[in-house]
Amino acid sequence: MQKLKAGVKEEGVTVAAITSMSVDDLGNYISSCNYYKTKAKNIKAIAEILTQRFDGRIPKSATQLTSLPGVGPKIAHLVMSIAFGKNSGIVVDTHVHRFARRIGWTSDSAARSAEHTRKDLELWMPQGLWGDITLLIIGFAQRICTPTNPKCNECPLQT
Repeated sequence: MQKLKAGVKEEGVTVAAITSMSVDDLGNYISSCNYYKTKAKNIKAIAEILTQRFDGRIPKSATQLTSLPGVGPKIAHLVMSIAFGKNSGIVVDTHVHRFARRIGWTSDSAARSAEHTRKDLELWMPQGLWGDITLLIIGFAQRICTPTNPKCNECPLQT
C-alpha cells in the first residue's frame, strides 16, 4: 500500500487513479502481496465497475460488494463494518473458523468452510456482537488458540 500511495502522490489512491493505471503498473505497486497479479486484475476491474455502476463510490450493501470481482462475504462484511458501521455479517477468517470449530460453536460437519461457519454463528449470535466478536476472536486465536501448539493452559475458557 505504501508503494501505491507513493506512486500516485498527487492524485491519491482514488478510483480514478486506479482506473487510469495499467494492470501491470498496479501489480508492481502491490507485488509484496500474495497473488498480486490476480489482485491487480480484480482491483482494476473493481475500479472500472465502481466508475460505471456506482458513480465511483463504494457500494453500501454486502450484496453489491460481493458482486465485485474478488470480493467474497468476508471482505464485504468487513467493509460494511469498518466503512459504514453496519453489522451485515460476521467476518470469518481462518482464525475465527478454527476457533469456532475448536470450542464447539459450530460442528465440524456443518462448518466445512469459513462461509459455513459464518452462517452457523449468525444463527445464534446476537447481531449487535458481530462486529466486535471478529476482532476479539482473531486476536485471541492468533495469540492463545493457535493452529499448532495452542496455549490451552493460558486459555480463560478452560474449565
